[in-house]
Amino acid sequence: MDLLKKLFPISFNCKDEASRLVIGIIIYVVIGIIGGVILALTNLINLPLIGVLCSLLGGLLELYTTAGIVLAILVFCKVLK
Repeated sequence: MDLLKKLFPISFNCKDEASRLVIGIIIYVVIGIIGGVILALTNLINLPLIGVLCSLLGGLLELYTTAGIVLAILVFCKVLK
């Protein structure tokens, strides 16, 4: 649990108020959008190795933001502490 708290600090800040949950979800969505745009611009360089690397990083970024949103909802609903 300590590892999750270190990796997803925004999610574990959403304990009490619904406004913190909404702000946490918005932060994760913005992280996903900004990271996706940066990776898409980097992918415009037509090098195969860079394209594969950007695809892997994009998948990891999507996984991180999705897990962060799910953890924020679970912490808000008091399923996780």
